[in-house]
Amino acid sequence: MCIRDRHDLDLFHPWAVNSEQAAALALECETAAMQTSKKWITNSEGAAVSAQQSHFFSAHTHGFRGGYASSRHSLSVSPIAGKGDDMQRDAWYSSERNALDLASAQAVGRYAAERALSRLKSRKIATTECPVLFESPLASGLIGGLVQAISGGALYRKSSFLLDSLGKQVLPKHIDIAEDPFIKRGKGSSPFDEEGVKVQACQVVDAGRVGTERAGASLSACCWMKKAAISAAMANTKIALSSVLFMGLTSTRHYTNPPRSTP
Repeated sequence: MCIRDRHDLDLFHPWAVNSEQAAALALECETAAMQTSKKWITNSEGAAVSAQQSHFFSAHTHGFRGGYASSRHSLSVSPIAGKGDDMQRDAWYSSERNALDLASAQAVGRYAAERALSRLKSRKIATTECPVLFESPLASGLIGGLVQAISGGALYRKSSFLLDSLGKQVLPKHIDIAEDPFIKRGKGSSPFDEEGVKVQACQVVDAGRVGTERAGASLSACCWMKKAAISAAMANTKIALSSVLFMGLTSTRHYTNPPRSTP
């Protein structure tokens, strides 16, 4: 179905930053990282500022013509902590459609340094079975892999480990996963996909099941099982967890302390 209506998703915010301003912002971010611990933050692999804007247009013989402009800007730094044989590196970044929404250079630099510092004096533990909490950069990769595994392309090619999984339990009951391509300024937002096919919000996993009765129709469409009806373009993914379970997990002790602040 070629989309006829348009959503104002507020995706285009050009950033008029010149090279001198970008260099100053990157230096401010790196300086904030270095000053977090003058004793233990000993070096840096550098900081970066990026300003991107693009215009997408698509047309095909079914009569669709459309496009939209978008932007994405970022600020990042990668400090090094420790000395000699005990040196650790980590990084952090902020990325937004609108540069005004970026975390401050001081916050990004400080948090990156705290991440590097938290790696010092790490130790191995004995082989065991225990609950594991994945921090957000790792957790998003795990969820992204699952969403891709139940996408239409992977299922059509039969290259997915979740073939024939509609209605089946693939995650614990306390986990819901939804996609919403209409979040304003969202990094995964778009009014239509690269072929001009309509996108829509869909419930990817409901109470741990793929394509339950409530989510089955939208999921089937979202995963290109009905390609003529709607797109499978991956959108903004939202995770919902049981608050009781989350409180129980966060009340336990962990091997390393979490950072004091986030950007």
